[in-house]
Amino acid sequence: MLWLVMPSFGQTAAELEKKLSSVEGAEKVKTLNLLFGAWIDQDPVRASGYTREALALATEIGDTHGMASAYNNLGVVYRNHGALDKALEFYITAEGLFKKSNEKPGLAATHNNIGTVYSLKKDAAKAKGYFEDAAKLFRELGDTAKLIGALNNLGNVTDEVTKHQEGLKYFEEAVALGERSGLSSPDPLINIGTMYLRKGDHAKAVEILNQAATLATGMQKGESLLSIRIGLGSAWLSSGNLKASEKALVEALDLSEQLQAYVYEPEIYKTLAVNFARQNRMKEAYENMLKFEQSRERIFSEESGKKIAQMEMLIDIHEKEKEIERLKKDEAIQAIELQRTRLAITLMVISILTAVLLVNYILQKRKASKK
Repeated sequence: MLWLVMPSFGQTAAELEKKLSSVEGAEKVKTLNLLFGAWIDQDPVRASGYTREALALATEIGDTHGMASAYNNLGVVYRNHGALDKALEFYITAEGLFKKSNEKPGLAATHNNIGTVYSLKKDAAKAKGYFEDAAKLFRELGDTAKLIGALNNLGNVTDEVTKHQEGLKYFEEAVALGERSGLSSPDPLINIGTMYLRKGDHAKAVEILNQAATLATGMQKGESLLSIRIGLGSAWLSSGNLKASEKALVEALDLSEQLQAYVYEPEIYKTLAVNFARQNRMKEAYENMLKFEQSRERIFSEESGKKIAQMEMLIDIHEKEKEIERLKKDEAIQAIELQRTRLAITLMVISILTAVLLVNYILQKRKASKK
C-alpha cells in the first residue's frame, strides 16, 4: 500500500465551500486546494476542478506555494489514473517551486509522492531514495502523521529491494509511532498483512488486514479500503476460500472505479482471473486475463489518454456549470441593484414633487394672507 501526501485540513467540505465565497487571493487558492483533499475520495472530478481553479488563480496572482500545491494535487489525479509519466511531470514541477521558495513541508510531501510514482514504475532503488529524503524531512519538521506514511512507503519499497525483515522494521516503527501519538494509520497494518501473506501465513494476514479495515472505515480512507479488499482477496484465494476472495475482489473493482484509482486494476483483474480458473469458470478467467493485459498496457505504456480525456471533459462540464451558476448569481444581483436604482429614482421624483407641492402650498398661503 503506497501512501500519498495530500492536503491536510480540519474543516469539512461544506465548511470550506462556505468559506470559499468570502475569501480572495492566496487564501482562496489555499481553500481551493484544501477542497481537493476534501473531495478526492468521494468525487475525483469535483476535486480536480477545484485544484485546477486553484492553479489558474495562483498563477494569475503569483502565489508560488499555491501553484506548487495545485501541481502536487494534479499529480495525485494522474497517478490514480495510471498516467505515471504525466503525474511525475506535475510532481517535479511542484518540487521545483517548493525548492524555489524553500518550503520544507511541501518539498517533503512532493518527494514522497515522486517516490510512489517510481515505485509503481518498478524503479525501487530510485523510489527508496525519495522516500528516505521525505522521511528525513518529516522527522526534522516533527510531522508525525506524514512520517508514518513515509516509513510505510520505505518499508514497502525496502521489502522489494532487500529482505522482508528490514521492511517489517519500518512498518512496525510506523505502527508504534501512530499508537504513541494517537495518529494510527491503517496503511502500515495493510503492508504488514501483505508481508504475512507473502510468507504464507494467510490466517495472520486476514487478521491484520481486518484490523486495518476497522481503522480505514472509521477514518473514511477510500484508497486504504481498496488496498485492504485487494489484500483480503489474495489472502482468501491462497487459503482456498474462493467465494470470499471473489467477493472482496469485486468490491475492490467497484471501489477503484468509484475512486477513479485505475492504477490498481491490473492486480485486481489478474487475481480474479486466477480465482475464476480455480473455480473452473474458464470463460470468466480468460476475460479477466484479457482485462489484466489491457489495463496493464494502458497504465505502464502511458496509454491512459482516453480516461484522462473523459475526466478532463467532465471537469470542463463541472467548471462550465459553476460558471453558469456564477452568471445566474450575477444576473440576480444586477436585477436587485436595478430594482434598487429604480426605487431610488422613484423616491427622488416623489421627493421633488413633494417639495414642489409644498413650495406651491406655502406660496398660495402667503398670497391668501396678503388679501
